[in-house]
Formats: sequence, C-alpha cells, structure tokens
Amino acid sequence: MDVSFAVIYFTFSIFICFTIKNLMETFFAKRKSSVLILWLSILLYNVSTGFTFFIWNIPLINMSLGLTALFVVSLNYEAVLIKRFLAATNTFFLMVIVESFVWVIYVQSGLPLMQNVEFVRTPTANAILLVMGAVAYIFSLLLRKFLKNIKNDTLNSPMYLVSFLIITLVLYITVFLLFAHPNLHPLIITSVMSAIFVINVLSIFFLDRLSLAFEKALTSALHAQEKEYYFTQIQLMQASHEHIRAIRHDMKTHLGTVRGYSMENKANEITDYISSLLDDVSKDEVYCDKGNIAFDSIINYK
Repeated sequence: MDVSFAVIYFTFSIFICFTIKNLMETFFAKRKSSVLILWLSILLYNVSTGFTFFIWNIPLINMSLGLTALFVVSLNYEAVLIKRFLAATNTFFLMVIVESFVWVIYVQSGLPLMQNVEFVRTPTANAILLVMGAVAYIFSLLLRKFLKNIKNDTLNSPMYLVSFLIITLVLYITVFLLFAHPNLHPLIITSVMSAIFVINVLSIFFLDRLSLAFEKALTSALHAQEKEYYFTQIQLMQASHEHIRAIRHDMKTHLGTVRGYSMENKANEITDYISSLLDDVSKDEVYCDKGNIAFDSIINYK
C-alpha cells in the first residue's frame, strides 16, 4: 500500500469517525461511557469494516459487520434496545447512501459500478474516497443541527420505532439489489438513489417531528395536571378560609356569652360554660402526627 493512499484512507477514516459520532448524537441524548471508550468503539468500526473490505470485500459480510460495530457504538449511550437498532441501521444506511450517491456521480464519467480492490489505489478512487468522507461528515452535521427531537426519550413506543426500523432495512435492501445489477443505466441508478435518499431523510425528519409532537403532548398533559392540582389547592384554601370565618364567628359567640355571664357575676356559669367548651375541643381526634405540618393538617382536618 503506497503512502499517498494510506494518507487518503486515514483522512477518510477521520471523516467517518466524526460522522458516526454526529449521527449517534442525533439519535441519543445521554452518553453513559467515557469519551475514550466511545472513540475506541468508533475506531473498532473503522478497523473492522476496512479489514473486511480489503480482505474479502463481500457486501453481505461488510453490511453485517458494519451494523454490528455500530450497534456496539450505540451501547455508549442510554437508550432502549430497539432505539439502538434504529440508530445503528440508520447511521450505517445514511453513510452507505451518501457514499453510494457520490460513487454513482463519478460513474457518470464512464467508470464501471463494481470495481475490484486494486481500483481503490488509483488517484480517481482516492478523490472519490475523500469526497465520500467529506460529504458524509457535512451531511451528519446538518442532521445533528436540524434534528433536535429524535434524541429525546418521549417516543419509546416499540410500534413506531420498529416501523421506522423496517423502512430503513427495506431501503437498504433496495440499494443492495440496485448495486447487484451493475449493467443498469447510470441515470436510472442515480434517480432511484435520489428517491431512496429523499425517502430516508423524510422518514428521519418525520420521526423527529413525531418525537416533538409526543413531547408537546406530554408537556401539555403535565400542565393540565398541574392546573388541576392548583385548582384543588385553591379549593382547599377557600375551604380553610371559610372554616376560619366559622371559627371566628363561634369564638365571637362564645366570648359574648362569657362576657354576659361576667357582667351578671355568674362565676359558676362561666366555669361550666368554659368546661363544656373544653370537653368539645378534647373530642377532636388527631389522626396523623408525623411532624410534617402540611401533611398532618391535610389528614387531620380534611
């Protein structure tokens, strides 16, 4: 392997590493492993896929190993299992579709679609490799910038996630079958690839909008529940205020009675009246005495 190709492939690998990181952070919000472990797992993807390409170059093996390596990368983030599969398949498919799109554009110049490994070492292939890496990286930056809601955990319904996973797999199989027929006219391939690319991007955008809709619905439900709590609290405060007014009225009546007895010098009546009031007060039972005034009040005086 000559030095120029080694430099080109190393540069391409750097582009792919940052592309994977950007796409993973589009799908996930929280990382649970260290930065070192994350980059080592991303490096594992580059090493394993590069090894299989240069040794065997069997598409099915390349796809299986690539998806497995990306699933390992997804383990660095907090998510449900089905979302890990969704992130791994979409990350792999987006890189494949972007790289294939660049490849097809170069094929318009007359190069055959399917090439052997020796072709990879030519100057034309080096240029294609650099363009592939740069376009994939730029595309991942755009997705990370504009898709802000997929990473949220509001949409964890298996039905929705599995549906989008199936769409991605069907699109990838379509691309795989498309490249299995290298004799197709480049214009047909370009058109089909463009349609697949648009469908995939729209499906991801729809998933992002759906996540946002679920988040808004959840926020709205929480606000409604919060308003209900506030209304209940206001009712309790109003009831408490009315209770205090009743107590004031009763106290005014009792004090008036005591004052009447006092003006008539009826000491025994005053004593009996106060004793009867104390007996009534002592009948109130304390149901809760936990030391929390608010909680005890709600239980004892509701």
